[in-house]
Amino acid sequence: MKRTITLLIAFGLLLAGRTKAQETQDSPTDSLAKVVASIRSDLDVLKKIKISGYVQSQFQWADSSGIKSFAGGDFPANTDKRFKVRRAEFKTMYDNGITQIVANIDVTQNGVNIKDAFGKFTEQKLKVFSLTAGIFNRPFGFEVPFSSGLLESPERARVIQVLFPGERDCGAMIGFRPGAATIWHNFRVEAGMFNGTGNNVNDFDFQKDFIGNIHWIQTSKNE
Repeated sequence: MKRTITLLIAFGLLLAGRTKAQETQDSPTDSLAKVVASIRSDLDVLKKIKISGYVQSQFQWADSSGIKSFAGGDFPANTDKRFKVRRAEFKTMYDNGITQIVANIDVTQNGVNIKDAFGKFTEQKLKVFSLTAGIFNRPFGFEVPFSSGLLESPERARVIQVLFPGERDCGAMIGFRPGAATIWHNFRVEAGMFNGTGNNVNDFDFQKDFIGNIHWIQTSKNE
């Protein structure tokens, strides 16, 4: 008798569990909605990732073999003509409105170099201050931070190439820019400390470079 009661109780519990599972099982419509929501969530993340790049090739012809050259380096002995890849940049950026992460490499016949590798955080209370750290453009003048892919000439001015080779450096910078809703949106202030060695050289002394910039940039309303 005891065994019969035990079996009846076990069967009842099993039947109740099965009935409950059937009641809570999602309908086909609910299952489809969950799949669509998951796909939308993944697409929202992918929309925040941007991949871009460009290639600039060049041909140089010198008046004699083995001459010294500032643009592209000296010519090898017995060489007065050469093809080169001046720039081949491949950039990946993640931007969710608060945090921006950028990785940019330059691939040429001389090897692979880091162009940009930094993170930028914008505070969300006033939304006017930002902190950038890593390898990025020095905040100086107009020509240094301007994109190489948009330059009107093949190279920047000689003074910029001498004082800021590679345009980038490793350091940290604080930025200030009023919100887009104000008339001061085009006003920017940037100040940072940098190693002073460039983007692909380790620091070798205790000194640092301070670079600051106060400027007004006329942009469209969407920028």
